[in-house]
Amino acid sequence: MTSKSQSKFLLFIVGMLVAIPLSVLTVRLVAQFITYFQQGADPASIFRAHKLIVPDFEDIHWSDVAHHSGKTPTPAVQAEIAANYWTAWEAFSRAQQTGDTSDMATYWSGTAYQQVLQGIDKQQSFLRTHTGHILRLRFFSDDDSVVAFQDAAFTLVLSAGDMSFQLTTSADVVMTLDQGFWRVRSIMLAYH
Repeated sequence: MTSKSQSKFLLFIVGMLVAIPLSVLTVRLVAQFITYFQQGADPASIFRAHKLIVPDFEDIHWSDVAHHSGKTPTPAVQAEIAANYWTAWEAFSRAQQTGDTSDMATYWSGTAYQQVLQGIDKQQSFLRTHTGHILRLRFFSDDDSVVAFQDAAFTLVLSAGDMSFQLTTSADVVMTLDQGFWRVRSIMLAYH
């Protein structure tokens, strides 16, 4: 081989060694770009820009948090759970009044979601207010993703036509942390 042929061959080899990793990198970047736009919106992302608003103490608060076995959530996590639980009830009330259930999956999931949808479909009366939620911790998971508590003797004011009536209610609730947002996963109501 002549020196000119050797130079061309060497240039070809160096070019291939640079071109192959660049083409692999380009294909990976294009694949990541396409995947990013195909995954859709995160339902909880709308809350990341908003401040967490905790309702008044008279409306909802924790009681007996330290008197259970197992891990105890921090005060900040307690406030977040209480606020998201409160917001779930507000969303249920709003859905009953408007019939719009498009945001219910943001606040409710699992069997609780199915229950509230049935309550909206069979709308004979609607929830006007809810107050006096006293939360008693029953379980908090080690990985901070599941909480079980009792909501003791809170008040629901329901309206049906021109009448409204008040119910004293308690609930056993399980909430899960899903995509950065606490959602009601299971709820069992008892009316007194």
